[in-house]
Amino acid sequence: MRFVHTADWHLGKRLLGHPLIDDQAYALDQIERLCVEEKADALVIAGDVFDRSVPPVEAVTLLDDFFERMVRRARIPVVAIAGNHDSPERLGFGRSLLEGAGVHMRTTFGDRMVPIEVPGVGGVLEFVTLPYLEPEVVRAATGDAEVTTHDAALRRALADVPPRADPDRFRVLVAHAFCVGGIESPDSERPLMVGGAGYVHPSAFKGFDYVALGHLHRPQRVAGRDHIRYAGSLLKYAIEEHNHPKGVAVVEIVAGPKAPLVTTREVTLAPKRDLVRLEGTFDELSSGERFTEHEGDYVAVTYTDATYVLQAAERLRGRFPYLLEAMPKRVRRVQDDETPGEDRPDQPRELLEAFWSYLGIDHDLEEAHRVAFERAWLMAKKEDA
Repeated sequence: MRFVHTADWHLGKRLLGHPLIDDQAYALDQIERLCVEEKADALVIAGDVFDRSVPPVEAVTLLDDFFERMVRRARIPVVAIAGNHDSPERLGFGRSLLEGAGVHMRTTFGDRMVPIEVPGVGGVLEFVTLPYLEPEVVRAATGDAEVTTHDAALRRALADVPPRADPDRFRVLVAHAFCVGGIESPDSERPLMVGGAGYVHPSAFKGFDYVALGHLHRPQRVAGRDHIRYAGSLLKYAIEEHNHPKGVAVVEIVAGPKAPLVTTREVTLAPKRDLVRLEGTFDELSSGERFTEHEGDYVAVTYTDATYVLQAAERLRGRFPYLLEAMPKRVRRVQDDETPGEDRPDQPRELLEAFWSYLGIDHDLEEAHRVAFERAWLMAKKEDA
């Protein structure tokens, strides 16, 4: 049996003001083709289907079109759960009708009690679904006052799941959670809870042949275990992810002499527009041939000039229409190190010009701005003295 594990689509997301709906549609086309080429028995979406609880119309339309193609044209069933970005009620709308068509949308705590059965030539896949759950939801549903963390909530939820209907079936858990040992992308993932209360331990997943996780945007296995895996996000959703490949996991489960044998293969998706970080002098960035290949990409720029370049972002947008930011290297160095360096600007006018350039404001500093900022600067210096 074979299925494609995906997660964290975040349909409708914008990247620093740039709508990503066309990029997401481009990626979904590849997923559909991959499912067909691999003769997949199912497609899994492990949460965060949408980026917001109230998704934009174009995101809903894109998902509707994709589901129709998957179940009517490709005839491949879909198993999807709600993540922490999704509204369970909205994502679950029409679920009874969708279920009959082959789209299994699971969004509530009670859904875990009814595994989804997907038969195929090589056996039967049995999907247990666990959408994102707040501890208080599980505590209220079960009356268990001990459920105060995400780990306790997940363990309590799984404790009631009925055993396999047939020991020869392949059991897969689809969940949206933050596993201990997982590597985050803080700029694009919403924290589940402060401190360590938001973590779940991989030991909670005993009894499953494969665990299809969502929430962390970097594709990875958990605690060195190949059968517990994050598929990663559909696209690069933050500048910090510029060097993270994005894709899906193709999972195959076959009967073994003692236990099912699981193999996974990561497949990278080709983005419509890549997200890259470029560094060079302002002249190189604005007109040099070195960066020509990235003119159609999402670009974060660091210029290395010794002096600040006014209106840097606005001037670079003529070449890079999908520019995300333009920052001088000395400011970038302080930001990345989180400690002040000797190149940090210490004059109010220089600081204001750097901030103006970082924001990409498209007009010169007016004298009134300079005077007001310098006055505030002097007052702050007096208070610190």
